[in-house]
Parts: sequence; structure tokens; C-alpha cells
Amino acid sequence: MIKRNLLVMGLAVLFSACGFQLRGTGTTELAIKELDVSARNAYGETVTQLTRLLTS
Repeated sequence: MIKRNLLVMGLAVLFSACGFQLRGTGTTELAIKELDVSARNAYGETVTQLTRLLTS
């Protein structure tokens, strides 16, 4: 059981180190179309910065 877990972890490290990616996972676009941000202070600095970053 331990050998199998180590083998799986080793293969995962090996594949990620060589740049292997599953097909379709290399996109930089967010799949989220709509996001609702709520906070105690809706016009606070953190919320406005987050909103600005997500819309740009």
C-alpha cells in the first residue's frame, strides 16, 4: 500500500516536472462567468480592488 502511494506520488511529481498537462487544462481564462462578492463594507478598499482586478 505504501509502495503504491509512493509510486503514484513519484509519477505525479515526474509528470508535473516535465510540463505534462491534461488536454484542455492549459487555458488561463476563468471558467466562472459570474461572481458575487459580499462584505461588511461593500465600498471598502479590498472589495473595490478585487472587483477591479476581476473585471479587467
